[in-house]
Amino acid sequence: MDISKYFKAHEVAVKEALLKEDDKYNWQQLLELHAEKTAQIQRERLIHLMVTLAFGIALFVCVAAASFKPDVWLFAAIFLLLVLLVPYVGHYFFLENTTQRWYALGDKIREKIK
Repeated sequence: MDISKYFKAHEVAVKEALLKEDDKYNWQQLLELHAEKTAQIQRERLIHLMVTLAFGIALFVCVAAASFKPDVWLFAAIFLLLVLLVPYVGHYFFLENTTQRWYALGDKIREKIK
């Protein structure tokens, strides 16, 4: 499953629901669903933050070690860590930005309930 498509589909569905002017729409149910999905993305974001930090620390250690004792294996490890770290940082930014947008969507749903 592509998690980014999953999250984008939910965001589109919520935005479409917010465009409705139907007084009979169950906004409370939408708010509960949105809160559940927001909790999911927050967990996903936390896990990716921990993995990204672990890769960043490993990269820092390898660079520090390579500066004291250059070795081809250390440079290979640095290259591998960079190749893995860049997509993790990109995905973490996606999760962070999506979470921030979802907080705003939650506020808009709450306005519909009032």
